[in-house]
Amino acid sequence: MNIEILMQYMSYILAGIGVLAFLVSVIVQVIKEMPGLKKVQTNAVALAAALILTPVSVIVLCTYYTVVIEWYYIFASFIAAFIVYLVSTGGWERVTEMWNRNKYKKNQVCTSARKENIMTEQTVKEIIKSFAYGLSVKEISDNEGTSLETMEKFAEEHAAEIEQKKAELKEGGWYE
Repeated sequence: MNIEILMQYMSYILAGIGVLAFLVSVIVQVIKEMPGLKKVQTNAVALAAALILTPVSVIVLCTYYTVVIEWYYIFASFIAAFIVYLVSTGGWERVTEMWNRNKYKKNQVCTSARKENIMTEQTVKEIIKSFAYGLSVKEISDNEGTSLETMEKFAEEHAAEIEQKKAELKEGGWYE
């Protein structure tokens, strides 16, 4: 499948989820004050609305575009209904909050690692690659925020790995 077509379909899917989430939010705001639904949690009403609206919209779209409705379209629409529910009930805020709380914060990790002279495995690999590409000890120590002595010691301790990486880079055509 062509990447452009795939991206076009993904755009349609995301737009559809956004429209459905908006409709679910509007429907929930309108019907949640009805006498029978006052005692039901708003989230439950939103889930029910999403579980009804999403498959119905898939069936309507298939009918409109004269596409044969397959069983997996309906199954996928129920899975999509949960995504619509999450978006309509502020799920993106929760996902963003979780991401921001748990994402890799380079400055914090590097600062604490430098204070303790501890390097992560990823940092070690990047420094080895930097040496293999021919960067000087000073350039690497400046980039990493460490002392020249630390980088000189690192170069001595990892000399074999640096040479091995240099050979790999030359073999792959990445380094002359």
